[in-house]
Amino acid sequence: MSPAAVRVIINDGATQAMLRSPAGPPARHVIVVGEKVKQEAIRTAPRVTGNLAAHIVKRITTQGGETVVLVGIENVPYAIWVVQGANPHPIVARRARVLVFFWERMGELVAFPSVQHPGNQPNRFLQTAVQTVARQGANAA
Repeated sequence: MSPAAVRVIINDGATQAMLRSPAGPPARHVIVVGEKVKQEAIRTAPRVTGNLAAHIVKRITTQGGETVVLVGIENVPYAIWVVQGANPHPIVARRARVLVFFWERMGELVAFPSVQHPGNQPNRFLQTAVQTVARQGANAA
């Protein structure tokens, strides 16, 4: 009995197209990992009102023919100061004569023409979410 011969022909173009396709295995993996990052960011976002966590989104796009997943915060103007921090600074009433807010320490509603914001440390919860998911391992996706 003679040995069987097998000839394998790989279509490089089709293989590359499958690997770069948004429906291909690498793209599906990136989308799954992106969702895990989004869920971790929502879980660890600072919660004063819940608004920041409610606006964490995942967007799928392509860059240079590669599928890319972007996770970030949309439509929350103050998000930059939460993530990057803020130095102490004055806040002055512009559209009204005074700023009115509930001051927890005083336990009452107060009004001032201006206040001195003490600033805040950066809360890099988005970066931490990426690192947490990466530590869990690529194979966990």
